[in-house]
Amino acid sequence: MSVESYYTSLETRLGNALLFGGRSHLPYYPSLSPNAGLWEYIKSLSPFPIYPALLAMENHLLASLKIQGQGREVLDAGCGTGDMAIYFSKRGLKVHAIDLLPDKITISRKNAETELGRVYKTGNHSVVKSLESLSIQEGDYHDLSSIFPENKFDAVYTIETLAHATDLPAVLGEFYRVLKPGGRIALYEYDHWMPSASAEDEMSKVHQYGGIDPTATRTSATNTGGREKDGRGLAAIVRDTGFTDVHEEDLSANVRPLLRFLVVCLFVPYMIVRMLGLEARFINTVAVVMNYRRGWKYVVVTGRKA
Repeated sequence: MSVESYYTSLETRLGNALLFGGRSHLPYYPSLSPNAGLWEYIKSLSPFPIYPALLAMENHLLASLKIQGQGREVLDAGCGTGDMAIYFSKRGLKVHAIDLLPDKITISRKNAETELGRVYKTGNHSVVKSLESLSIQEGDYHDLSSIFPENKFDAVYTIETLAHATDLPAVLGEFYRVLKPGGRIALYEYDHWMPSASAEDEMSKVHQYGGIDPTATRTSATNTGGREKDGRGLAAIVRDTGFTDVHEEDLSANVRPLLRFLVVCLFVPYMIVRMLGLEARFINTVAVVMNYRRGWKYVVVTGRKA
C-alpha cells in the first residue's frame, strides 16, 4: 500500500477525525509523581480528554527546538492537515510546511485560511501577521533541493512521518543541508529502527499495508555493512549524518495511556480482522495491537548542526 493509499483509507481518516480532531500524532500525558496517590493513578489510566494532551505534545516539541524570538524559520517536514504548523505560526514562528500528498496540502491551506479568518476577527494583529507568513506547499523530504536552499532554517521537525522514508540517510542529509549552522532538529517518532522479537510475517503486514517500504534504507550502509537495521536506533542514525549534541528521550510511558485504551478496545476486532485476513482494510487496528504487544518505543531525538 502506498503512503497516499494509507492516509486516504477510511480507517485512517476516521481514526484521525474521531480521536484527534484531524490531527495525526499521539497525545502526551505527564508522568506520575513518585508520591502520587491511588486516585491520581486511577485518573492516569484514562486518556481523556485527548485534546489538551495533543497540545501538550506540540508544546513539548516546541520546547525541544530551543529556539526563541519572533520570525525564526522552521521546517515542518510532513505537515499532514497543518494543525501543528498553524499552532506554531501563532506562537510567532515562520513555518514552512511541506507534505507529499496533494490532498493534505489542500486541507492544510484551508485550515490555515479558516484560522486566519478567526484570528483576524479578534484584532490580534501580531498573530495575524505571523499566520500570514505560514508557507504550505507540496514537497518530498527525500529531496528538498528544488524548494529550499542550504542554511535556511533555524529548526526542522517531524512527528510520526519518518516511518514512510524510503532512504532515511538521504532524508536526514537533506535536513542537515537546509539547516543553518547551529540549527536544531527534533524527530518525534516510533523507533522503527530498533530490533524486535516479533514474528517477521506479522510485521510484514504492517509494512505492506501501512505505507512503510520494507526494502527502505533505514541506516547508513557505511557503518553497518549494508544491513537495513543494526539495532542502534534512530539516534545513532542521526549521529551518523553529522549532527552533534544528539540526545534521545523515551516518551513511551507518556503516550501509553491512549495506546493502552486502544488496545483494550481493539483487541477483539484485531483477532477477527486477522482471522478473516482483512489486514489491508484495518491496518491501524493491527498495528496498534501488534506493536503494543511487542513493545513499541516512542522517542524524541534531537540534535544540532555543527
